[in-house]
Amino acid sequence: MNLKYYTLFIILSIQSCKPSFDEPQIVLDNYKIEDGFDLEMVASEPLLVAPVAMDFDSKGRIWVAEMTGFMSDIDGEGEEAPTGSIKILEDRDH
Repeated sequence: MNLKYYTLFIILSIQSCKPSFDEPQIVLDNYKIEDGFDLEMVASEPLLVAPVAMDFDSKGRIWVAEMTGFMSDIDGEGEEAPTGSIKILEDRDH
């Protein structure tokens, strides 16, 4: 009997989970785009967290530096921990 309740609890818990981020929205009215160019989102949360810098290499990949541990609280506790990362984003469809 307890197994049935436990299973029901797990199923209801999973169904009630929601992503912890809002779908990103871009307002193009604030950008001036030259003729022949397009502006589109290629990455957002949850793929990237706390991005601070990015660069393109000669292969068209985007290198993104993330600093997830920077200023996690007002005292700056844990900033010395090596929690930063670099992600390489690559479009393999083109």
